[in-house]
Amino acid sequence: MRSQEAVALKKTHRLCCSSVLLSGVLLACGDNGVGSRFPYVPGETVLISRSGDEVERTPSGDACIELDDGDCIRPQEDCDADDHADVLLDADGKHIVTICLPDERDIGLIYADDGTAVIPDNGAVVILDDAELDGDVVVEGNRGIIYGDSPELTTLDGNLDLRGNETVVRGVTVTGDVEFHGNKAELYYCVVYGDVVLKGNENFISNCTIFGSIIGSGNEDTVINTFVQGEITFSGAPDQCRDNLRFEDSDRDLLIDDKELADAERVACE
Repeated sequence: MRSQEAVALKKTHRLCCSSVLLSGVLLACGDNGVGSRFPYVPGETVLISRSGDEVERTPSGDACIELDDGDCIRPQEDCDADDHADVLLDADGKHIVTICLPDERDIGLIYADDGTAVIPDNGAVVILDDAELDGDVVVEGNRGIIYGDSPELTTLDGNLDLRGNETVVRGVTVTGDVEFHGNKAELYYCVVYGDVVLKGNENFISNCTIFGSIIGSGNEDTVINTFVQGEITFSGAPDQCRDNLRFEDSDRDLLIDDKELADAERVACE
């Protein structure tokens, strides 16, 4: 993850989410005539590591994106041609996983004001841009995507409750807790000031900074390459738990310098 600092965030009263089939037409959010852009570019690949994010055009055919460690990755083999690919890298620049996000052809936009927002639809894409939303967010449906520009720019000022399966959350700061009630959710490129609670199975966390603890009660969960100030505990049987580091940041400035990183201890998975 890139070096981060708490910044003053631009206030907005709009939460845009895709929930209807409009053949690629993007509607304005709310009644004020202010439009909203689709948050990511189809056919684009973003490399996400502790040092930041880097945008690449997704190659075609047998071409590849060369990583710093000399490895060559082909996101086009994992994702459909018009998908957006987020490629997660570990502290050594090695490939962890490629996550595919669908294109905008089946996406329309609606909005919700500040306060508790419930996203009931399957396949909804919650578009936050560089914004702050006050209140809790509950995702009821399956295959939802909560997409923020980056943890520095996009904040959910409340709790995030994920009740469906296969939910993706990326590029956000959550000031409260995050709870996964379903299975196969993915949380990455994030900051969470509360706890992350995994109640389902096969959930995935990577490239995040967690001020609280990670608490898992299901099976086959994965936690990789994440900073944690609290503990990582599992009552079930995790699939992978590795390369996670403990940090101390009592003033919450999110500044982790090179010495602190070098001295950081590995977090045991209990």
